[in-house]
Amino acid sequence: MKIAIAYAGPDTLALRRLLAATPGLEFYWSSAQGRETAGLCLEYPPDLLLMGLSLADMDCAQATRLILSTQPCPILLICADPQADYPRVYEALALGAMDAASLPGLGAAGGALDGGDLLNRIDTLGTLCGHEPPSRRRRPVPPAAAPAEPKPPPMIAIGASTGGPKALATLLEGLPADFPAAIVIVQHLDPPLAAGLATLLDRHSPLPVAALSQRTRPQAGRVWLAAGAEHVVLDERFHLDFSAEPQGLACRPSVDVFFHSLARHAEARGCGVLLTGMGRDGAAGLLALRGAGFYTIAQDEASSVVFGMPKAALELDGACAVLPLAEIAGRLVERMGPMAGPARPAL
Repeated sequence: MKIAIAYAGPDTLALRRLLAATPGLEFYWSSAQGRETAGLCLEYPPDLLLMGLSLADMDCAQATRLILSTQPCPILLICADPQADYPRVYEALALGAMDAASLPGLGAAGGALDGGDLLNRIDTLGTLCGHEPPSRRRRPVPPAAAPAEPKPPPMIAIGASTGGPKALATLLEGLPADFPAAIVIVQHLDPPLAAGLATLLDRHSPLPVAALSQRTRPQAGRVWLAAGAEHVVLDERFHLDFSAEPQGLACRPSVDVFFHSLARHAEARGCGVLLTGMGRDGAAGLLALRGAGFYTIAQDEASSVVFGMPKAALELDGACAVLPLAEIAGRLVERMGPMAGPARPAL
């Protein structure tokens, strides 16, 4: 993968050394200017752009908007602490940046320190963009056991990726405070950032939004955002749980894995929604939900930052409806009225 760097810090030595020492990665070019970076992306498109939060002539949100207006380019934000800088990080994510990672430090011998987080993000985004990453594995976490519980309430299952934070805020803002379903969101994002995104979404939503970081029984009128390093599943006792399997997927948590787990439960009912995002994650899962009787919605191209995931769902005939972002909340309200009863509706 050809990696470009847009960064206005004192130096990028540790970053360049980390790229040089990693098989399959190649340093391509660098710039400290936003306008120059946009021009270089157009003339010499990289496979991935690592971009700092502040460039010499503009901030990361302005640079993201400028670059993506002329040249589709995967952007990974880099900074010392993405959680501490989350307002600027989320603004850029809403405009189309794909993820954020911590910058590696520089060791006494000039080598990179703590580069694992950045390399994992590069692997994930590279795979989403069609590149084969070197084998670097995450540590699996065994799933927990669970007691028996009542059947789940109606559920809204939402998947999102690039441009998802802003789309999720718009969707949740349009729902009423007495919405009669549990909402579970899988957004492709680093777990620590997902926890911060849950806090941000909670300010926009009339429903309480929480980070899903432990086994939880879904409840109507509440929203959970996946915030762990493992896949989210609905287990056999109707709890939201976590699973290390399947291994080897580019996206963790995976929208497809969650959608499929929901579709396997005959008692589960509700809606599936696939929002803006690069790649195909969620497309096959949305088709499985439709086959299981869920009403399924794909965000339309005009309102998507990246039409990859919704388009893939349409190619599989996985969506009952294709809607602009502004109309999705209203359609969910319409569909949840008849779904609030005990039986799964015929769709």
